[in-house]
Amino acid sequence: MKLVKLISGRGKDITYEIINGSYKIKWGEIRFIVEHAEIKELLYSFFADPYKWYSLGASLDKPMRN
Repeated sequence: MKLVKLISGRGKDITYEIINGSYKIKWGEIRFIVEHAEIKELLYSFFADPYKWYSLGASLDKPMRN
């Protein structure tokens, strides 16, 4: 499993592993699965440029196309 941290550095650890194209995630005590198609939908629906990584925070949740 890979470990990722929240941008703030606070909060519970987030671990994930990719199994058959699905992301098995554990965030604190919560466990859930996110399908690759769901991530693709988020990239194409939410972000202005789906090929660019955005640093998101409380004030950066509506990225604008450059």
